[in-house]
Amino acid sequence: MTLGDRLKKARERRGWNQRYVSKITRISNTSLSNYERNYREPDAETLKKLAEFYEVSVDWLVGASEKPGAQYPEPSKTEYILREIVEKYQLNLSNPAEREKLEKIIEIVVSDISKK
Repeated sequence: MTLGDRLKKARERRGWNQRYVSKITRISNTSLSNYERNYREPDAETLKKLAEFYEVSVDWLVGASEKPGAQYPEPSKTEYILREIVEKYQLNLSNPAEREKLEKIIEIVVSDISKK
């Protein structure tokens, strides 16, 4: 499996599309597409950013390990809602603090709705 294959597998396993990853990571959609199609390789900093974002090891992404390092967690209800909000309103959540605020708001709303 190539680096591009592993990047695509990690992204799809999380249920994300390239546009969503691009908005959150601030890596252009074109670059992400080129990485996944093996037209280009990310630099070390970008590779580390993607590994952290996808919750996998850099070793797994580059093929040095057969174990992803982190388990592929199923996206939570909050993550699904967050993704939909980001897409619908074209939000840029590259600031982790802003992303965390929105996640907390979503969790409060979902919790309140679940109680009814």
